[in-house]
Amino acid sequence: MASSPRVVPLLYSLQLLLSSGIAATGITFFHLQTFSVTGFKFLGKAHVFNNSIRLTPDLLVPNTGAGRVLYNKPIRFLQPGNPTPMSFATTFSFSIANLNPNSIGGGLAFVISPDDEAIGDAGGHMGIPTGAVAVEFDTCMDVEFEDVNGNHVGLDLGSMVSSHVANLQSANVNLRSGKLVKSWIDYSGSTNQLNIYISYSNTKPKSPVLSITVNLNEYVKEFMFVGMSASTQGSTEIHSLEQWSFNSSFDSKPEPNSPPPTPTTVNTSQPSTTPTAHKTQKQSKSVHWKSKNLVKIIAPLGAVAIAVVVAVGWWESDDSSDSPIQKNAAMV
Repeated sequence: MASSPRVVPLLYSLQLLLSSGIAATGITFFHLQTFSVTGFKFLGKAHVFNNSIRLTPDLLVPNTGAGRVLYNKPIRFLQPGNPTPMSFATTFSFSIANLNPNSIGGGLAFVISPDDEAIGDAGGHMGIPTGAVAVEFDTCMDVEFEDVNGNHVGLDLGSMVSSHVANLQSANVNLRSGKLVKSWIDYSGSTNQLNIYISYSNTKPKSPVLSITVNLNEYVKEFMFVGMSASTQGSTEIHSLEQWSFNSSFDSKPEPNSPPPTPTTVNTSQPSTTPTAHKTQKQSKSVHWKSKNLVKIIAPLGAVAIAVVVAVGWWESDDSSDSPIQKNAAMV
């Protein structure tokens, strides 16, 4: 049975609700195949074009440009009392249309940045802002940044000079081919292992093109923003983002915080309480403190559950109004 036209925005809204409702636990999830301005922030030249995101437009030579799109909610990368950084996995499909084979290009990058306002320079900077962690898909050999060639992937840790690089000829991938390219980036907070995969296929390769051990604790703040950026040198490329998913969680729980100390008050109008009464008062305050924090945890999850139940009921009632089969079944 065909889905109602209202299904897509409904599911999209539920995805955003789920990601925001459990943000307090350090979990973020979104998976989008049809892009809209809702849920994302656009900077520079980035814009929606035919259900995809163009990070750079088709400009007249010799103009250069940079664009950036990011998820509009900050994501927790560090937890107080937890020495282990966040683990995450992101997958995205993109294409780079080469408008002038005889000219230099720019490139595209997955970016983890400390703010949602800054955008880096065009040209070889790929729109990567200062102080960001980025996985770059570079189509230009910049001597300034010690690039190995004009077809590589690299890890940038607050610098445009990549700390680790892989030549994509080894993966039989040409970034400037115009074909749809898919990449998977996985990071384990408990092992500090970062793996980058790339392919023309939708099937994830068995081996990463680049595998790195890096402790992100040294490069990220408690909250960061994730997104994509790209730039051109002389308007030679169009960078299009076709699909993007992201999920994160913490492998270990933070160390339990000590309960707040019981305030001491001196009551001069009444005699001091007995040890038994004092013990009962401490237990009562402890139960109140635990209940208060338990409500803080359960409340957002309950809101999500209610939203899902209401949405599903709305969806089913909407479908049943168009389906005589479901009407007959209801009558029986």
